[in-house]
Amino acid sequence: MPRGLPDDSNIVKEGPTWTLTDHGELAARLGSIVTFDRLGTVIDLETFAKGLSRWQFALWGAGSAIHLSNHRSLVDGVSLKMISGTGVDPGCQATWFLAYPQLSRLGYEASYCLWETKYRVIHSFNVFKGDYYVNFSIRWTLTTGVIEYRDATPAWVDTGVNIIPEATSYLFNRVKLVGNALNEEYERMLINDTGYSLHGLVAERVVAANRPHVQACSTIWGAGVTDMHAYLDSCIFTESEPGIG
Repeated sequence: MPRGLPDDSNIVKEGPTWTLTDHGELAARLGSIVTFDRLGTVIDLETFAKGLSRWQFALWGAGSAIHLSNHRSLVDGVSLKMISGTGVDPGCQATWFLAYPQLSRLGYEASYCLWETKYRVIHSFNVFKGDYYVNFSIRWTLTTGVIEYRDATPAWVDTGVNIIPEATSYLFNRVKLVGNALNEEYERMLINDTGYSLHGLVAERVVAANRPHVQACSTIWGAGVTDMHAYLDSCIFTESEPGIG
């Protein structure tokens, strides 16, 4: 019965009313195995259930490709299959376009199902501020386990974290990167259930005239001779993440 009306009221409300934002927040929280780190405000999420209308692709390798697939999925029965290709530049990139968030500590999380032939994943996001953008990036060399970040020089610098993932096409690895868009420094990264501090490390600044927005990027690279195959799913972007330093 509706609240405030008599028990015999013939006006029956079907159920509670929730906004789309509430649903998105709930879905992201319930879909994560790392509930202790669901600390920011979820402002967007992508499970590829509604297609690719907000994504742009770059293909560099010979035979590289990106397309929707239901062969592997973490949620909603579909994911984004990425094939690196071979040759001199054996790679491909999927870029997610997002509206300008509150300038705060921002987080990009995604899950990667890695094929048996594997080399590198680059997990990153760019915050465009008008005449330049700030690049927050980590590069995970899967064969050696070395995880690096992109610093201000710019160069790839070893984080000291070393993780070699299980070589299987059935397991999704969750990667999250948090960067402070205000002071343009890294905050932390998360690999599956474990968090690692990157607090105070300065991010790369790149000159580029573009209106304020954010691009979240997932990039894979093969070894050159053999393809690298990966599936991307459950992409979540957050703002107002808490600090750890």
